[in-house]
Amino acid sequence: MEEIYELVGFTVMNTFNQNGTQIIEAQTEQTSARCPVCQQQSSRIHSYYFRRPQDLPICDKNVILILRMRRLRCINKNCTRSTFSEEYPQVITKFSRKTNRLKQASLELHLNLEGRLGKG
Repeated sequence: MEEIYELVGFTVMNTFNQNGTQIIEAQTEQTSARCPVCQQQSSRIHSYYFRRPQDLPICDKNVILILRMRRLRCINKNCTRSTFSEEYPQVITKFSRKTNRLKQASLELHLNLEGRLGKG
């Protein structure tokens, strides 16, 4: 599955089918991240959390990703932010419940249908 399912910055750990929905579990590949406030690189893990965005279907099956994300500690003692979350804007934006590629495909479909309706 990992070979046909590309998630930039993530490694696919497990896939399974649950009630007709393809579940894909993945975790981050990078070992460190930059604090968004002071730009200090950190690899000190504070905790883990999961994001469960919807993604493009595979073979007519809905797909739910379970992304294991890390919360890191900023090691800069002068920084106003003590912890921060990893971000992967190429896959999913902050607070989004859908991947970027699902949002893009939905937008393209909407514009295509809108264009057809306008020609009638």
